Amino acid sequence: MNNIEIIKYSEKAIVVAGDGTKAIKSILKGAGGKWNSRLVNPITHKPLMGWIFSRSRETALLGLLSGNGIKYDRVTPANFNDATASDYITDPAEIDADNFCQRNNI
Repeated sequence: MNNIEIIKYSEKAIVVAGDGTKAIKSILKGAGGKWNSRLVNPITHKPLMGWIFSRSRETALLGLLSGNGIKYDRVTPANFNDATASDYITDPAEIDADNFCQRNNI
């Protein structure tokens, strides 16, 4: 269960992505994650598929993954700043993901 990244995606969202997420699908879904195949990687600006979570659930999610012995890497884009996080969201798919989180209270 390697190759799992937790990416700070926006001011309100994180994404759990990588090949290793398929093996822990039930854990991620049970933790309140929503699968989204239309994201854009904030670092490479390439298409990204992953499980999107509210940033308010980040601590609980990290504890759940660690408690199940799941290793992951945390990734923060170089241009990410919590105070101006909404400024770097320019792609329509990213805006859609942020709106998705707001509509679904995640």
